[in-house]
Amino acid sequence: MGGIPLPSSWLGSVGAGLLPTGDIDFVTGKVVPFVINILLFLTIILSLIFLLLGGISWSTSGGDKEGLAKAKATVTYAVIGLVLGVGSFIILKVLGYLLGVKLI
Repeated sequence: MGGIPLPSSWLGSVGAGLLPTGDIDFVTGKVVPFVINILLFLTIILSLIFLLLGGISWSTSGGDKEGLAKAKATVTYAVIGLVLGVGSFIILKVLGYLLGVKLI
């Protein structure tokens, strides 16, 4: 009996090639931690660079209120970025330990 074709009867041909095939453990075990490490590294390095630039700008402002305000803002945002970067690293380490997965 022909009947009405149900999605399960034709899904195999429609979805072919859409799902990843291959070594998904390689992606989750190697690529994802690598990308996370690079992003955390860049976040921390850029925060330190901006902290240094803000400090230099602060010391060379020479009493200029506008320059001092910009330098304070740069230092503040650099410290916030540094705290977020280090905090993310710690959170990912703890989550990885609790879940038994190498996240970073």
